[in-house]
Amino acid sequence: MKDITISVDEDLLRKARQYADERETTLEALIVEHLAVLADRAGRRLTAREQIYVDCAPSEEVKAALREDFASERHKAR
Repeated sequence: MKDITISVDEDLLRKARQYADERETTLEALIVEHLAVLADRAGRRLTAREQIYVDCAPSEEVKAALREDFASERHKAR
């Protein structure tokens, strides 16, 4: 197996660790899974369903607003 070096800023690293912890996995496993998906897609066109998902995906601003709204609702419920 080849070694790979990845440089990320502290904020991204913190978010990635949190994401991995929430899913009870490791950063390494997430990266390997992501690279496998990318390798699978390399050299092939997206299916119609995949392309629709990409075309209709909400912007990062919408995702951030939804996360914030969800977090505030969870906080209120406590």
